Amino acid sequence: MCLVPGVIIPAKFKVPDFEKYKGNSDPRTHIRAYCRKMAAYSSDDQLLMHFFQDSLGGASLDWYMQLEGNHIHTWREMAEAFLKHYQYNTDMAPNRTQLQNLTQRFEESFKEYAQRWRELAARVQPPLLERELIDMFMGNLQGPYLDRMVGSTSSGFSDLVLAGERIENMIKIGKIQNSASTSSASKKPFVPYGKKREGETNAASIIRTRNHTYPQVAAIAPVQPSQQQPFAIPVQTQQQ
Repeated sequence: MCLVPGVIIPAKFKVPDFEKYKGNSDPRTHIRAYCRKMAAYSSDDQLLMHFFQDSLGGASLDWYMQLEGNHIHTWREMAEAFLKHYQYNTDMAPNRTQLQNLTQRFEESFKEYAQRWRELAARVQPPLLERELIDMFMGNLQGPYLDRMVGSTSSGFSDLVLAGERIENMIKIGKIQNSASTSSASKKPFVPYGKKREGETNAASIIRTRNHTYPQVAAIAPVQPSQQQPFAIPVQTQQQ
């Protein structure tokens, strides 16, 4: 039942507090973290193999329990088997394209967005240089953030976050106008020239419906000044 038979545990050994690997992150990072916490026992293969199970959880712990002792003899073989089994997490690591498409959510503060963006950037392989990381983050900014920070000469990512928080506070108190919201509010529906609006068309149709017997007005030709006659309103027209 034991994967490492005959393991000898030192009398004063205390199991470190490992972060559990659940099978959904880069296995290389987990191996490095495990080896650093077990650095004092790096020469004891049996101890490394035996307590590796304490750093696993969920599906990865099931994988460990299915290992057979006749196939795994050294800690190096176990580490290679672990990396091979979870290689797909390394292959699916975030890339630069995903980082460029990560935009700020509607109700997300600038600091929350910057932290979420920075966490994803830390998983990109190969790692980004600091200058490249800042330029890429600047390219993701929109609206007043981009207008006021495009010429920034900040030396670090944290400086950009502080500047973005200041702009966000100015927008909240109304000292900076949010171009994204005002542009949508200022847009009015376009009505082509000569086309009646819906309300005008309905009003005209109601008038025509209610006055079925309204006579058509004939065109009146202009009368010469010498031939002008007193104007008289016919009785029938006056009643109507």
